[in-house]
Amino acid sequence: MPSFILPKVSPSVEVTIPTTITQDELLAFRPFNNWLATLQKSIKVQKSETTHAFYDKKDPYQLRSINVHSVERFGPRIGFILMETVVQNAADPRPLPGIVFLRGGSVAILMIVRPEGSSDERFVVMTQQPRIPAGSLTFYEIPAGMIDDSGTFVGAAATEIREETGWRVPQAELVDMTDMALRNSTGIESHLQKAMYPSPGGCDEFIALFLWERIMSRKELAELRGRLTGNPREREKIKVKLVEYKELWREGARDAKTLGAWALWPFEVKKEKKEKKEKKEKKEKKEKKEKKEKKEKKEKKEKKEKKEKKEKKEGGEEEEEEEGEEEEEGGEGEEGEEGEEGEEGEEGEEGEEGEEGEEGEEGEEGQEGQEAEEAEEAEDDECPLDRVDERSLSKIASWRSC
Repeated sequence: MPSFILPKVSPSVEVTIPTTITQDELLAFRPFNNWLATLQKSIKVQKSETTHAFYDKKDPYQLRSINVHSVERFGPRIGFILMETVVQNAADPRPLPGIVFLRGGSVAILMIVRPEGSSDERFVVMTQQPRIPAGSLTFYEIPAGMIDDSGTFVGAAATEIREETGWRVPQAELVDMTDMALRNSTGIESHLQKAMYPSPGGCDEFIALFLWERIMSRKELAELRGRLTGNPREREKIKVKLVEYKELWREGARDAKTLGAWALWPFEVKKEKKEKKEKKEKKEKKEKKEKKEKKEKKEKKEKKEKKEKKEKKEGGEEEEEEEGEEEEEGGEGEEGEEGEEGEEGEEGEEGEEGEEGEEGEEGEEGQEGQEAEEAEEAEDDECPLDRVDERSLSKIASWRSC
């Protein structure tokens, strides 16, 4: 059988393949690449994490060889690969169980529908189809299907819903419950797929569990009951069945996908209620804050207007006072000017009168002086007897007669 050394892997790993597959086909097969990458990460964690159950830095488990036994195709496309691997360490010659059935990831959808006008009734869409590996022709399970070459969970889920029920569901309406449950996982196995592994002892399959809910009319529900659907190209024969949610645990007890979704849904509902409550509280808090801010803004505005009004009023009064003061000052100024003019007039008049008085006095004094001078001159010219009055003269005459 052909063989080759696996590229970019250390220590080296020999791969043996049958003639039904080429090296390039195997290396391009998505499930093979996902499985190999996950195993390599797990081996690395074993060497680095001291909390690992098989921690051994010096002698860890290693992938030694791969032997591909068979390949199943869906037309030209590879569907399944069965291979045997050898994973061991030097201390223990016995390899770990390593038979692997490669098929890749899948999706399953918990579809819950409620009749219009009812909050208590809930129905789950289940499919009834042949599952020969389980030995059944009427196996009940929730809608499920394999991931296509695009590798997206949500795209595959929408496709399966359309193929198995005939409904076209927008991808935005699908909720990945397994992703939500494992989103914050931080354990040593956190590098595994965010999905559930239904048979990890022999198969690489991982299944993402989605939730989709809708309110429907009773007419639509009646049409849905007993509908025969499926993908004609894949010769699927699928019958749709509606099961009351309270009976889901009993109806889907044989299907791991159904039980997993049934177990996760209450947590999703609880989470949804919590999110709604938080959203409501956040909204109320926001509204309260906005209301408070609006009130404060209004009060601030009113306070500002009141202050401006007060300042305007005070400013008006001050202006009036200033105008009054100016008028008073103007009146006083005029009176002062008149007073000053009066005073100046009076002072002028007094000055003039004073000057005239002084001039008069000076004139009188001059006249008197002149008269005095003339008198003195006259006195000098006349006889002393001329200055004797008549009475004195009569007396003198009487004296002479004696």
